[in-house]
Amino acid sequence: MPQRVFFQGLLLGIFVSMCNGFILYVKTVQASEVALNTGRRMRGLGMLPRFLLTGFAVYVSFRLPHLFSFYGVVAGLPTVPILTLLVTIYYYISTKQK
Repeated sequence: MPQRVFFQGLLLGIFVSMCNGFILYVKTVQASEVALNTGRRMRGLGMLPRFLLTGFAVYVSFRLPHLFSFYGVVAGLPTVPILTLLVTIYYYISTKQK
């Protein structure tokens, strides 16, 4: 069933996208705390763990093509950033009208 393999890949991509969004959220909260407390220095926003997680999902789709579709993983990876952008635009438009 090719549809099942595609949707399994899509779910893997969405899951990795959610994990990446959570990592970015935690790092952003840490950066805001560092900005308020000037005694410490922030090391980074966690780009390496997010890239490694994305690369691992793509690697799994290459190694297990009978379980996860590469195209499904690639389609699922940008879902959280796109949804975040759409929610932000909607919130901006709805507050601007009031």
